[in-house]
Amino acid sequence: MKSQNKVKHTQGPWKVKQTAVYDAVYGNNDELVSFISIKQPEEIQANARLIAAAPELLEACVKFQTWAKEFCKTNNLPEEAFYPLVEVNRAILKAEGKS
Repeated sequence: MKSQNKVKHTQGPWKVKQTAVYDAVYGNNDELVSFISIKQPEEIQANARLIAAAPELLEACVKFQTWAKEFCKTNNLPEEAFYPLVEVNRAILKAEGKS
């Protein structure tokens, strides 16, 4: 991820590995990121896919944030008036443990 902030989470991409009993999410070098075990198999798989997508989702948010800030600046709009940017800012702060 190309951001001014140093990445503190396990680098992506992350991959889901399924077994008959649980799903696990692994990062590069097969490093365990998350272990998911819930009674409903569909919920296990949905949670695992969402967790595995987290690095790419964060990277997309950071890219959108950069674009949206420039858009607001170019169009003389206050950032707080651009609701999607406000939400993305909030999500990035949460992902970085700053909210």
